[in-house]
Amino acid sequence: MLHSSMTRVAPLVICTLTLFVWVDPGEAAKRKKKSSAKADAACVEAFKRALELEKEEQYLPARKVLYDCAHSKCGALIKRKCNVRYFVVRRATPSVIPTATDENGDRMTDVEVTMDGQLLTPYTDGQAIEVNPGVHEFSFSDEKGIIAKKNVEIAPGQKNLRVAVSKGR
Repeated sequence: MLHSSMTRVAPLVICTLTLFVWVDPGEAAKRKKKSSAKADAACVEAFKRALELEKEEQYLPARKVLYDCAHSKCGALIKRKCNVRYFVVRRATPSVIPTATDENGDRMTDVEVTMDGQLLTPYTDGQAIEVNPGVHEFSFSDEKGIIAKKNVEIAPGQKNLRVAVSKGR
């Protein structure tokens, strides 16, 4: 009995579900076009925002916006623009190598470095760190406290600039 009831109800359920699931192909194309237009508008806005950040010499956030734009569902033209601009900003992003030496001139590695009050690196390992251009205040500290502070002007495109301090000098 159960089997015969299921046999009668199944076609009705399938027809009902088909009505809910079926979408007019023209309507689907309109929806896709609308969402594509919204995505392209968002991509253009992201590109404009990245250009503003670059103009303000905020290269690191500009790179992130451009990278996201270049790897998104944006149209081919805007993705290409974002990709090209990303590599231009990447080349212009400066980097620093913070170093510290003790009273004897020996290299210290257990030194925390902050830039403009924000942690830059928990230790000095000789590795380059990308930063935004501009004048920045670097502070070097060990377990006993601040070793030294130093203001440094960093130009766009300047790579591997050594920011060096000595303890007790």
